[in-house]
Amino acid sequence: MPFVPLAGIVAYESTWKPPFGEAFMKSLDGLTELQRLDFGIAAAHGCFEVDHSTKKVTIYPAERALSAFLIRFLAKLQALGTVPAIDYEVYGRALE
Repeated sequence: MPFVPLAGIVAYESTWKPPFGEAFMKSLDGLTELQRLDFGIAAAHGCFEVDHSTKKVTIYPAERALSAFLIRFLAKLQALGTVPAIDYEVYGRALE
């Protein structure tokens, strides 16, 4: 069954001040369905994940950015059936 491909952005840092502040949230809100982002990382500042069903944006701090990004990315791929069966949700709970 076809699915909507995941979309994300990867960078070392963000030039926005603050990196995941009001300007960031407005930019996400301004995206169309075809432009949407599911997750992203600015490794020096943190990472984010968007739950499109609830419109919730979760921000993870810089200290956990890389691990949070990787775990959340793999969990999303697993939900699409494209990676082996490991319970990434359990590992991800330690990031909250």
